[in-house]
Amino acid sequence: MPRGAMSNSFRPSAEAAIRAGANTINIPDTVGYAIPSEFASLIQTLRQKVRGMEKVTLSVHCHNDLGLAVANSLVALQNGADRWNAR
Repeated sequence: MPRGAMSNSFRPSAEAAIRAGANTINIPDTVGYAIPSEFASLIQTLRQKVRGMEKVTLSVHCHNDLGLAVANSLVALQNGADRWNAR
């Protein structure tokens, strides 16, 4: 997937949810395949480009299938996520 394509796919859904009154946007990695540099970029891009993101809690949910849940959660927090949980 080209860089930025993932954040562009989340953007319309996140903006629609915010317009509908959502107070939390959760970004999952439920298959545990994200790598920290890409997950950091995704969170940073969403924080910067999604209209209304400053009004909501940006949450991440990371699974540990490849042992990266903690790393992905930490880089998400460093790049604009407000809350995390990992399994």
